[in-house]
Formats: sequence, C-alpha cells, structure tokens
Amino acid sequence: MAANPLRADELSQLILTLNEGLLSKRPWNEFLGGVARKLDAFAASLMLRSPTFGERGLMYNYGGIPDVEEHYNSFYFAYDPFVNLPEGRVFTLHEFVQQSDRSNVDVYMKFLEQIDMVYIMGADLREHGLFDARFRVTRQKRQGNFDADAKQFCEALLPHIRTAIRLAAELERVHIDRTVYSEAMDQLTMATIILDSEGKILHTSQLADLVLSQRDGLSVRNRELQLSNRQDDTQFKKAIARTLKMVANGQPALPEIVKVKRPSGRNDFGMIIRPAKPNLPGQKGPMKSSIAVFLSVDAERNPLSADVVQKLFGLTRAEAELTWRLAFGKTLAEASLELDISENTARAHLRAIFAKTGFARQSQLVSGVLRSAAMLGR
Repeated sequence: MAANPLRADELSQLILTLNEGLLSKRPWNEFLGGVARKLDAFAASLMLRSPTFGERGLMYNYGGIPDVEEHYNSFYFAYDPFVNLPEGRVFTLHEFVQQSDRSNVDVYMKFLEQIDMVYIMGADLREHGLFDARFRVTRQKRQGNFDADAKQFCEALLPHIRTAIRLAAELERVHIDRTVYSEAMDQLTMATIILDSEGKILHTSQLADLVLSQRDGLSVRNRELQLSNRQDDTQFKKAIARTLKMVANGQPALPEIVKVKRPSGRNDFGMIIRPAKPNLPGQKGPMKSSIAVFLSVDAERNPLSADVVQKLFGLTRAEAELTWRLAFGKTLAEASLELDISENTARAHLRAIFAKTGFARQSQLVSGVLRSAAMLGR
C-alpha cells in the first residue's frame, strides 16, 4: 500500500512533534502515531537500547500489542534478523532477509505470522559513543507490504530523527553531569544556592538546606534569599544586581564577596557570588542569566568528628581518627601518641589516606578536610 505524498505542512508538523517528544511524558508517542497513520501502519517504534536476556531495553511505541512487546523483549529479540542494518538506509524486512543467511529467519517469520505483524520497514541510526537506534514501522497482513513511496517517506524523516536522538543523548548526558555535580556539591566544599535572573532560588544543595533551616543570618522568603543584617542584605542585593547586569550585557563578571554576620555570634559566613551558566558558543549573552551563591564557614567553632571524616572520604576508622587529628593541628608524632600507634604505622595510614582522597601532601589534606567538611560536623 502506497503512502500519500508528504506535504510540507505535514512534514513540519511531524518534525514539531518529534522535537516536542523530547520533553513529553510519553516521549515520541505523538510523532510515532503520526508516522503510523501516514503509512497506514499498525505500529511504529523507536528503540534506543536493545534488549538482552534479563534486560528490557529502551523502546518507545505507538500501537501494537503490549503482550507482543513483552514476548519480543523477553525472548524473540534473539531471533530477530532485522538488526544491524546498513546505517542510515531504509529497508523492508522481506528485502533484507533475502540477503541474510541466518538460520533464525524462519523462526522469527513464523512468530510474526502468529501475531499478524508480517510487514516491517525500518532503519538503523548509529553514532559512536552516543547511540545505536532502531526505527521500525509495522503493518498487518491485510495492510500489505511497504512500497517505494513509503520508503521515501521514511528516508525524508531520518535526518530529523537522527537530530532528535542526538539531542536526547546530549540532554541525558547533561542531566547526568548535573546530577553528579549536584551530588558532589552536596558532599563537598561549600553550601550551594542557585538563583535565577530575578534573584529567586532555583536550587539548593543539601548543605545549603541545612544552613537555611538554622535561620542564623540567612533565611528564605518568597523564594528569595534574605540576610538578617540589613547592611549585609543591601550589599548582597547590589552584588546580585551587578552580576546579573554584567552577564546580561555579555561582559565578564568577577566574583563578588560578601560577609554574612550571624546573630548567634558564630563565625561569619563567607559568601561568593558568580555567574552560574556560561554563554553558549557564538552568543553575546546567555539565554537566561543565573547566579551561583557559595557559602563557607570557619570550622574552628564547629569541630568535625572522626565519624564525619570517615563517611566523607571513605576511610577506615583508624585512617579517619588520624585525619581528624591532623586537620585540627596535631603533628604526626602527636597524633600517633594519642592513637597509641607507632609513627611508622601512622605514615602507612597517611599513604593510604592520600591514595583514597587524591591529596599529595599533608597540608593539602588538612585544607581539604576543613573546607569539605566544615559545615557537616555537628
């Protein structure tokens, strides 16, 4: 059965649904449905990760039969001859298997006949290190095989499908990077608060949540960061405004430094304000400005525990006890004496600590522990 010629407005609508599918709760369902309807097909699918035994893979479907998909994912994928197609070319199943000498062709064709999904057309799209995708459209026996017009229709869509998958892969990578960054910032160095172009809070790390919950110099009101000292608050808002203006104008913005007094009398917070998002290549300014606010506090009045050090750096109990003492000014000899171990044993612990933390010298270790865990010790 032939596909009707693809009009420009139809292609535009399909591309729109393809790109919107990246953000949909049912990714690419509307796009795949549009393809299936245009080709008078029973089902359409996009597979981004192939199934293996014990692993379902990652497949987006329109139409079809759920039980059939389950059978395929759990068993029949191993018999599927319509895989590893020449990259970027559209084939029908029947023309492809004619070139195949695989012994499992008959098994798979019988499976298709049983479920009445006899005719399949598709293409494989691959980019090394990014994705290995399969695009498939299926018809029942009564609908007839795909002809040259149907293949031409799919060929016109392939560049757009490739771009959409590439964007999906990049969005996933960015999401992973952001998640890893967020988790790292929750564990390390400073409390982090991200503000948007209006100064509203977009994100806070776990460490920042802890600081804000104490309402000791800092609090949140209507998603805005408030400093309890009026002079500090005025200085903070001016620093935010200056930074946003510089970023909006495409000018480099140097970090702003603000000291935050604490009504409790504990040591002041050190606040660093700087742009949070770099410009995209070729742009004179960012699409939307945002600001990162980092908070640190002197650890002197908030000593760590060895338990905290052990959890933060993945140390043994003995290594954590030694690190904790070194961080608060003990020499190796003094720490050895307190722990009732020889200095040679302490040096062996120290070598293991360096290997686990990535620090190369004792001074780096001390500085790193104080900065990384200053606000976690309780």
